[in-house]
Amino acid sequence: GVTIADGAASFEGGMLTASSAGSDLLRDVLVSADGFTVELWLESDNVLLTGPARIVTLAVDWSRRCFTVAHARQYILARLTTTATNDNGMMLTGSGVRELHETPIFPTGAPTHVVLVWDGPAADSYLYVEGERVSVEEHRVEGVPARLDWVSTGDIFALGDELDGSRAWDGTIHSLAIFGRVLTETEVAERRALGPL
Repeated sequence: GVTIADGAASFEGGMLTASSAGSDLLRDVLVSADGFTVELWLESDNVLLTGPARIVTLAVDWSRRCFTVAHARQYILARLTTTATNDNGMMLTGSGVRELHETPIFPTGAPTHVVLVWDGPAADSYLYVEGERVSVEEHRVEGVPARLDWVSTGDIFALGDELDGSRAWDGTIHSLAIFGRVLTETEVAERRALGPL
């Protein structure tokens, strides 16, 4: 289930979802922006999660999404659907697909600051952990900058699991913010210094 206390949401096999109208609004705002930022303060000591388990997602189902921040074993990872990825937000390669921004952070032991940024004009995505940029993904198709490829309808914004209940997360979200713009490296570092809001 989901327990909400002291401004934090703890997940143990449950999920929270936005309405269809709210999810559509979020999707439309993010698609129309030059970039966006998903900021989380999260905590999990479970290193057995697979799937990967969904922490935050805007998706139609387990294989078609706009974006996801997820957890698999000791790794935080992101999926972001652009013209350089498949419908599941995994980077297309010459030999198949791979995860984006796969970075070891679990077990956290305490609230940990994680930020996913899509910089549309640069066609790059970034992952920050504890205020430091730890990963950069260049989204290109034969050298041409990619763009967001969010053409599906019916996306739902969810926390703690995939919409079909197949990717449950075990952990706590202390804070979540989504910005319809790119946060700079300086802004990410400043927000990390503030702690969970």
